[in-house]
Amino acid sequence: MKKLKVDPNTMIKSFPCSLLAAITLSIITLLFVPSYFSIIGICFYTIIYFPVYLLFIVPIQVLLNQNPRKFHLLYLLSYICGSLFASAIVIMINGENPFTIMIYYVISLLAAIVIWIFDSLILQESRIGE
Repeated sequence: MKKLKVDPNTMIKSFPCSLLAAITLSIITLLFVPSYFSIIGICFYTIIYFPVYLLFIVPIQVLLNQNPRKFHLLYLLSYICGSLFASAIVIMINGENPFTIMIYYVISLLAAIVIWIFDSLILQESRIGE
């Protein structure tokens, strides 16, 4: 098994990337529940989404940053898979079956798109000559 070199700069950039993605996804989530849209709601959902992003998305970001490419569709597919897995776990912790809830698929896809955009803008650095 090959050891993966982790760039400390990648880890440092992963935190603001994950935080911005968590805040953005919190706002998107609250748009589905308009009567509950508030600063407290945004903070509440951000507190939930941020550790989930750190736990599931940062390892994917570290792996993908070995060969950085901005807005690469294969990276989006990786984030969709990670997002489906993470969202399913969070929903199952709430005692529900995620595969019977339509919002599960919507939130998972939106989460993947949000992190893909922030990852491409903040984390993925183009190499010289590419």
